Amino acid sequence: CTGGNNGGDNDPLIVENFNNFSEGSSYQSGTFTGQDGSTWDYASCRGDKSITGSSPTLGKGRTPNAEVNSGLISGGISTLKFDYMQAFSTPVNMDVYVNDVYLTTVNGGTQNIATSSGDIPVNISGDFTLSFVQASSSAGQITIDNIEWTSAGSGGGGTTTTEVLASYFETGWDNWADGGGDCYRYSGSRSS
Repeated sequence: CTGGNNGGDNDPLIVENFNNFSEGSSYQSGTFTGQDGSTWDYASCRGDKSITGSSPTLGKGRTPNAEVNSGLISGGISTLKFDYMQAFSTPVNMDVYVNDVYLTTVNGGTQNIATSSGDIPVNISGDFTLSFVQASSSAGQITIDNIEWTSAGSGGGGTTTTEVLASYFETGWDNWADGGGDCYRYSGSRSS
């Protein structure tokens, strides 16, 4: 079996806090320099709703859909985590992409209450981009902030391999308790 450590303890943590994002109460498009040094761009975002300091709020009912995109970031990404907030009364529905490949959707939320996405495993080495895009024109305005990622470093994306022995299960490894009759050794064509 293999298990991912989602980055490991030695991977550096990088944070985009939007300190260089500066917009008022009307929806605008533009660019700013991120904490990582890349040029981030945004479309149909405002800046008067805040989680901590400057925070972009992606608009509702915009064509094309509102979005925030990083520039090209080096060092790979093992895990991603960010804060988001439902800015007004309509529940949020935002898609997250890495290298233009769909990663996850955050939805729901409570108005004016920040929520953490929690750690999202990514495990991509090399250069990458992040995109936060309204899932539809009816998705509620969403404020994002404190985007954190761990660098994948040179270890191939932060994945480690762990050998799991049958004796671990019989001794309660990982809080597993022997359930008795619900477990048996598979001896079919895929058994070694």
